Amino acid sequence: MEPSVIVDVMQLLIKSSLKTQEKARVKAEGQGGGQTALVIGGAGRMGNWFVEFMKSQGFDVHVADPNTNGETENTFSNWQETNDNYDVTVVAAPLRESAAILSQMLAITRTGLIFDIGSLKAPFKENTQTNGRKRDASCFYSPHVWSQYRFIEW
Repeated sequence: MEPSVIVDVMQLLIKSSLKTQEKARVKAEGQGGGQTALVIGGAGRMGNWFVEFMKSQGFDVHVADPNTNGETENTFSNWQETNDNYDVTVVAAPLRESAAILSQMLAITRTGLIFDIGSLKAPFKENTQTNGRKRDASCFYSPHVWSQYRFIEW
């Protein structure tokens, strides 16, 4: 057998072993036990990654995506069909749809930790005052997170 083939096989074995160990470590550190998560766009590539990650952390995960047909009690074709009782909401939709979703959530003051994976900021500059309350953006992760920015009511 060629030495280069042996090296390739051993490197593949090591990489696979490390990947398996990392998955086990992440699962062991699970921080989501007893909490719920909604992944909007959970049938897409990035959304599905978040679904699997959140599950590995112990979250009870629900998916809202137009590409699902609501075949289980944890899937919805539209996020507006869901209750506002999620500890975490991940918006993993295309940018244009994410802007509309986040604007709608801002208008109805959806609760829990909310973030998008596209890091949208510009569409919300006009929405700094809603429902008679002013909001300001600061760059921290905390409740009511919108893309790495916290909207503080005052």
